[in-house]
Amino acid sequence: YDQMHAMISKAYEVADEEDEEDGGKGGRGGKAGNALGVSAAAEPLDEASLAALPDDELEPAGSIQSVMDDVVVVQGLANSRALTEGSVLLLDDARVGIGRIEEVFGPVALPFYALRWAPGPGGVERKQPESLKAGALTSVVARLAGHIKPEELRGHVAGNTYGADVDEEEEEEEPYFSDDEAEAAYRWKQQAKRKAEGTE
Repeated sequence: YDQMHAMISKAYEVADEEDEEDGGKGGRGGKAGNALGVSAAAEPLDEASLAALPDDELEPAGSIQSVMDDVVVVQGLANSRALTEGSVLLLDDARVGIGRIEEVFGPVALPFYALRWAPGPGGVERKQPESLKAGALTSVVARLAGHIKPEELRGHVAGNTYGADVDEEEEEEEPYFSDDEAEAAYRWKQQAKRKAEGTE
């Protein structure tokens, strides 16, 4: 949560600076979107991604935390399978495509998604619905979504975040020792092993 809050705050600060530089006019996207890790322009949605079809079953994806210009930040559902970049999020009430996820960040157990309100086919501008605001629920449909596989999270644990590097040595679980002598013997053997590998 703290990382997401800091990123959004930074994006708002950049937008405020941009507004001051532009004489209060504010730009669409610009540096604010880049601070959240999204591209300068949203990829247009194709006809199949513009809205859910009558037969599509909506699967809850999370709720909108922030909308700034056309940059949308969604908090995913706790302890659910995280969505992949490129998945299309839809507004729950209107069954309308918002855009493709461009960045996944935050804790593995509670991911956040950054995306932009996307134009339609051929880059044609679409009017943002009034319901596209903080608190609105989002969904996905199976044909337009992918989920991050457990093997893609190798090295990530519940408290870790997407994109965080994990040291190979940290990935190995520390053994439990019942006394200090056993621990000292283990550490001595590990140190000798590293020295031997380093001299070869």
